[in-house]
Amino acid sequence: RGLTDISLLERFIHLRYVDLSKNKLKDLAPLSSLTQLLWLKVDGNLLTSANMQKLPYLQVISFDRNKIMDLEGITHPLLANLSLKENKIQTVLGLSQDQLFSLQVLELRGNQIKTTAGLGVSKLEKLYLVRD
Repeated sequence: RGLTDISLLERFIHLRYVDLSKNKLKDLAPLSSLTQLLWLKVDGNLLTSANMQKLPYLQVISFDRNKIMDLEGITHPLLANLSLKENKIQTVLGLSQDQLFSLQVLELRGNQIKTTAGLGVSKLEKLYLVRD
């Protein structure tokens, strides 16, 4: 808790599961070297963007309770489950079938979504949009 710098993780290239929840992270760039990563949880940080380097095997990401405003830069080809609960997202633009062809579950509860226009993910099975 209280981490602001995760650059040390760059050396652990074989990590598969990483939970960095409840810290003070603003940047996930050091995770770009974790090319074997399958599961990432970064809930309760200070992130303003979900933009990350493409990770080829990443299947699950949770960005809950951050300050993320848009969905730009989420380009992980095997991503099946994406959770962005309780952020500041207003539009779903930025999610592309070309880059997220495995996405099945999209969790956006607790945001200020005004429209789903631009949501073009054909394999999506579950979409959660309820506002509290």
